[in-house]
Amino acid sequence: MVDQKKFWKRDEVQWFVLRLKWKPVEVLEELLKAEGKETFVPRSYVLRTDSHGRKHRVLKNVLPELMFVRASFDFLQPFVRTAFYGHGLTVSFCKKREGDANRVMVVPEWQMEPFIKATQTLSERIIYHRAEELVLEKGMQVKLHGGPLDGLVGEVAHLKGKRKKRLVLRLMDFTAISVTTVEPEFIEIIRKE
Repeated sequence: MVDQKKFWKRDEVQWFVLRLKWKPVEVLEELLKAEGKETFVPRSYVLRTDSHGRKHRVLKNVLPELMFVRASFDFLQPFVRTAFYGHGLTVSFCKKREGDANRVMVVPEWQMEPFIKATQTLSERIIYHRAEELVLEKGMQVKLHGGPLDGLVGEVAHLKGKRKKRLVLRLMDFTAISVTTVEPEFIEIIRKE
């Protein structure tokens, strides 16, 4: 994640992270799309077994309460109030603690574009993890070149209960993704710890 100490302009269109409580994010997604805003909810297929023992592939939201929205803060701030009073939706901005202040989280365009592309193309080969599930070792920070993960930066890490090393790409402070197979020729070592 980019250093959040850099301030952003309220009228600048950027990717914000919104949290919706007690309702499916699809409700909020439809409202924002009706306003002409670009949204993104990471989804992945999972196998579910029904009551008859049959397995079905089901598309599931990976981060159930979260959604990414490309808009300006000047648009989103009144929209959040309108969503509450007009539609009964409890929507809030995801924030990050910096010193004594909480700052609204913004995902830079250069990180969001490859992330969207990667999660849409590789939704079955990416495993999502909460930050607390990761036991990061001091290791190499790498950048991927080529393929659907082009441009993403991550760290080599050891995951709980796993013997193999995987490439972990951190997404803010609340989640990370690990990719099971990445060809060595696509990896550039940025620095060794």
